[in-house]
Amino acid sequence: MSAMIKNETTKIGIASAAKTMWSCCRYCGSAACAAPAFRDGSSTRGYYDFVMQRPAVGARDLPELTDAGEAPELRGITEWINSEPLTLKALRGQVVLIHFWTFDCINCQNVQPYVKRWHETYAGQGLRVVGIHTPELDIERDPANVRAAVRANGVTFPVAIDADYKTWDAYRNRYWPAFYWVDRAGRIRFTHFGEGEYAEQERVIRALLLNWAT
Repeated sequence: MSAMIKNETTKIGIASAAKTMWSCCRYCGSAACAAPAFRDGSSTRGYYDFVMQRPAVGARDLPELTDAGEAPELRGITEWINSEPLTLKALRGQVVLIHFWTFDCINCQNVQPYVKRWHETYAGQGLRVVGIHTPELDIERDPANVRAAVRANGVTFPVAIDADYKTWDAYRNRYWPAFYWVDRAGRIRFTHFGEGEYAEQERVIRALLLNWAT
């Protein structure tokens, strides 16, 4: 197994990122896990075809929120944990974080305290965190293991089990963890892949809640 791609936060769809093959992030020092790629360099899962250029963290007081198009609807969810079934259509009017993760990924474990804190801090102000659990390893494909991990880690936000990669494919995602920030109108305004940029993402939350981007 080869090493994973390093954290990519400034643009989506770069060809060099697709050269990396499957591996488990627990054995890698990278900030994110990546899905496998075809030998021609194109991803088996892919990215959005848009490019989101952003200045370095700390370069501004307000985040730059690019309109990257309508967020794809959640699809192919085989089970919901901590929630009745949700749809993005029903969540219109709220700020939504679509957070791709998987429980045995060390990078996902490292970001979890921040995601939980965002949920606890901003849920009352209109933020809905939706965890999309898309399995990487065989043990992560068992819903009972997912439920046990959610309980053991004190995750209280909704978790959707995306066992067949239907929502993953709809977002053309390639990374664990991945963050898609959706505004009140259902548009993707900011993305982040891997660990880090926690202060930047918190500024995104505040901006979207205050309607700076809508």
